[in-house]
Amino acid sequence: MLPGFTAAAGSDFHAYIDEGLGLGKDISPAIAVNTVVEEVEIPDPDAEVIPTAYGLSPAYPNPFNPNTTIKYALKEDVRATLKIYNLLGREVLTLVDKHQPAAYYSVVWNGRDAAGRELPSGLYIALMRAGRVSKSTKMLLLK
Repeated sequence: MLPGFTAAAGSDFHAYIDEGLGLGKDISPAIAVNTVVEEVEIPDPDAEVIPTAYGLSPAYPNPFNPNTTIKYALKEDVRATLKIYNLLGREVLTLVDKHQPAAYYSVVWNGRDAAGRELPSGLYIALMRAGRVSKSTKMLLLK
């Protein structure tokens, strides 16, 4: 299960809802299968520019096989995590889990789990957490 999320299930619809959200709050951290994610432009990670906001770009390419690139931005020095989850909410891999300075970053995911096994085709979620901020993006792995 995604940390801080509850599963909402219907007959053939599954979504993960951020328990911390309430009426009138920004819903950008919520993960749902049928949600449109606002695209954030993240410049080249080699650029010497400090971000003014936290951000997570859609993975590229998407759909992908076998690799996809995930770009994210940290506006201040913070402990950041970037984890991959399957649609059942199970963590399949931690790509980043460390304190990082404010900057733009880029990580390549090869479609494998923490044990190095190839994952099946399907929809996966990248969840970035930095301090109190959470951002997510969906990725489609096609074999």
